[in-house]
Amino acid sequence: MPAGSWYFLLLSLPSVWGLSSFPRHMEVSKVENSVTITCSTDLAGEVTWKHSRDGEEIRIIKGKSLELLNLEEPDAGEYSCWDGERKLNSTYLLLEEEEVDTKEALVCSAQTYSCFFTCSWSLNGYTAARLRYQRDGQDPSPWVYSEAHGEQEASVFTLQLTSSPFTEEDTPMILTGEAVSSTHYMKRTLQFFFRDIVKPDPPQLGLCKKQGNLLSVTVQPAASWAKPLSYFQLDHQIEFIYQNDGTTGLSNSTTVPGDISNIRARSREPFVPSPWSQWSPWKNSSFCQF
Repeated sequence: MPAGSWYFLLLSLPSVWGLSSFPRHMEVSKVENSVTITCSTDLAGEVTWKHSRDGEEIRIIKGKSLELLNLEEPDAGEYSCWDGERKLNSTYLLLEEEEVDTKEALVCSAQTYSCFFTCSWSLNGYTAARLRYQRDGQDPSPWVYSEAHGEQEASVFTLQLTSSPFTEEDTPMILTGEAVSSTHYMKRTLQFFFRDIVKPDPPQLGLCKKQGNLLSVTVQPAASWAKPLSYFQLDHQIEFIYQNDGTTGLSNSTTVPGDISNIRARSREPFVPSPWSQWSPWKNSSFCQF
């Protein structure tokens, strides 16, 4: 709350709108902490501070600099300094949320070894967000911005690598995410090697031929996968459904039992602990050559 002998006028209650972008000048602090906001101006006289949030004025305060003690949520918002009717400067005060486990809320993946990867972030009430990454000894990448799309829908970011995706990695990438609402600021970090987030698109089922009591199935990597295939190899796993009882089975080779009704496949890199692709669509075994 403001300290000293300043006075304020309560004009309206804050709305439920959020910020659609990051403020140019932003001060971040925690609940019960104190901050001092200064008006950057050459004006010699006293200035008037206006506190507003979501475009609505909440109070007016007098003083060249503004000291806020024992911060509470109503203290968040824009603090602008004025010389009469002339706006001199402004700072947006946001309250920082404690960092929590981000493994489920912030997830990154790449379809193949290309110069781009995507990240999905469930913002849960935050209305604007940005991501960037860096490695030890390197400058951070440019910020990539996104607006939230709703309470349940995650924001998706496409980031570009600043080095070759084929370079051997000695140090992990450190991803930093920031998000804001009308009252709060959130910062999250995620650390990973690029090779560990490569998740191929679902593969395609090719030829299927009967060999005795078994079926030999050809599985082709997705068209988006890196080439040549002799260098960028993939492991494939096949799932199938038995004709007789409808139970399912798995095969890590290209052969499956002959008495099956449906079949599908997925892929992953063989040399690093990367995730499996999504399954390909189920395909009826009638496409096999008997």
